[in-house]
Formats: sequence, structure tokens, C-alpha cells
Amino acid sequence: KTKKQLEKLEAEKVLVEEVRNDFFERQQARRSIEAQWQLNLNFYMGNQHCAVNGNQEVAPLAQKFYWQENQVFNHIAPVVERRLSKLARIRPKMSVFPASNDEKDLKTAGVSKKIINSVYNTEDMNHVIAEVTRWSEICGTGFYKVLWNAAKGDLMGKVDGLGTVRSGDVEIIAVSPFEIFPDNAQQTLLDNQRSIIHAKAYHIEEIKNRWGVEVAGEGASVFNLLQNTGKSIKNTNPNFALVIERYEAPSLKFPN
Repeated sequence: KTKKQLEKLEAEKVLVEEVRNDFFERQQARRSIEAQWQLNLNFYMGNQHCAVNGNQEVAPLAQKFYWQENQVFNHIAPVVERRLSKLARIRPKMSVFPASNDEKDLKTAGVSKKIINSVYNTEDMNHVIAEVTRWSEICGTGFYKVLWNAAKGDLMGKVDGLGTVRSGDVEIIAVSPFEIFPDNAQQTLLDNQRSIIHAKAYHIEEIKNRWGVEVAGEGASVFNLLQNTGKSIKNTNPNFALVIERYEAPSLKFPN
């Protein structure tokens, strides 16, 4: 490799290490908040015999007497489900209004509205909104992530070295609060954050298919909202690895 290539590789290595260290610091700073979310999830799924211990971890409560029975009637889940049912009937829908009464603006607004309705249907936004709302009801917050997926859309052809090329399309996904790590957890507005980290556990085969990189499984933890084991919502899977994305506000160093 040339000197320039080696310098680029070294700079990338430093940047990756800096992002990983930044993520681990944010993860530690948010442990108490995350423990409350885990407790909420356990209560929602009927596991009321647990509490947050001194290590900021959700642990089962031990029986005080040998004859003691631990039985639960879950009052929380029906309340949440009832609220979700009401919220499902008043889902917001995006619309487009023309900037003026000019004929060009009116036509542009009409076309834009049709595009939004098309995306709403193709992305199954009813399901996405329901998932984000569920996270919001249980943990207090949930997120929508709007992406451009180059693997979607119409087939455009094949390019040597790149394989199949498509036109691409919008993709909207629901993101749980467990995956979002803000720069400052005390700031409630997203616009006031200097940077946001999205850390998600992917199966190593999915990482290979998406980014063309082979990585070893690192036993990443996966939180599943719909799993109903009655005991825990945190699974450690050896075939998963953590993918960390950091989004920064524009600066002199990173203007884009």
C-alpha cells in the first residue's frame, strides 16, 4: 500500500475507535434510564416480581419465606393495550399544502400528496406507527428513522464490480429507545443534540449482505418488545454484532 493509503487506513481506525469509545461512554451514562425501561417492559409482560438493583440491572425478587407464593394478575398490559387501541383510531397522516394559489404550486402539491400516500402504503406505515406508539407508551419515547434504501426500487441494470443496480426508494422504520444514544440525555429536543448514535444489533449474515463485511459474532444484546416469556426481555445472541452509526450536527471538521 502507498503512504497515502496507509494514512487513510490509520485515520479510519482512529475514527472507528473514537466512535466506539463515545458509544460506550453514552451507554454507561444512560444505565439508570435504561434500567427503568427494562423494568417497565417486564411489568408490561407480567413479570412484576423484579426490581432494579444497585448495579442498575433488573433482577428477580427473592422469596422472603419458603412458603411464599409469587402470583401475578397483570393490570398493566390491559391498560396499555386499551390506550394503544384508542391511539390507533386517531393516527396522524401527512399532507401537502401549496405555497401559493399559483397553478404550478397547486400541481406540485397534488403530485407530492400522491407520492406521500404511495410511501405510506408501500412502507405499511400503520404497522410502523403502531410499533413506535407501543414503545412510546411503555418507555416514554420511540423514534421514526427515514432512510434511502439503494436496494429497493426498479431494476436499472448491472454494473461490473457493483452487481445489480436499482433506482432506490424511501424506507421508514420504527426504532426503539434502547437503540438511540443522544449526546446529552438531559436535552429533550433532538435539535439541541450535537450528535446522535444509533446502535443496533444485527445478525452477522445480515451485516454481510448489507455492507459486504464479514464480522465475528460478539454476543450483542437484543431487546424484543413482543417476546412474551414472562421473565426477561433481554437476549444475548452469539450470532449478532453491534452496528454503530453516529450522526453529527454540521461543524468545521464535518460540514456535511
